[in-house]
Amino acid sequence: SKGMRLVRLQKGFSAEFENAPITMDELISVVGTGPVTLVLVDALSVGAKPTCARLWTSSLRRTQQTAMYIQHPNIELPGGGPWEQMSHRIYRNLDEVYAGEFEGLTYDEVKRRA
Repeated sequence: SKGMRLVRLQKGFSAEFENAPITMDELISVVGTGPVTLVLVDALSVGAKPTCARLWTSSLRRTQQTAMYIQHPNIELPGGGPWEQMSHRIYRNLDEVYAGEFEGLTYDEVKRRA
């Protein structure tokens, strides 16, 4: 099949990633209505030889905290040199710019307004 495949998830703000459920019904049952971080991969690349990749995040604290749990294995480049996979790069331009009427509110304040 083509497209992306869900492989791992992190429920809420816990530090532990876990294997993702197979069906959408299982996913909804596991996640509920809370926040979740999903890890998707290109379905065609599953089981394929590693491709050089970097980890890009915003400068927000929650993205830095999530990035701490992503491994950085070394792989060998086709020419024989080393590559640190998922080496972390921080880009402020990935930060949230404007949340409209919810800008600056806590999650509880957003819930009360919704």
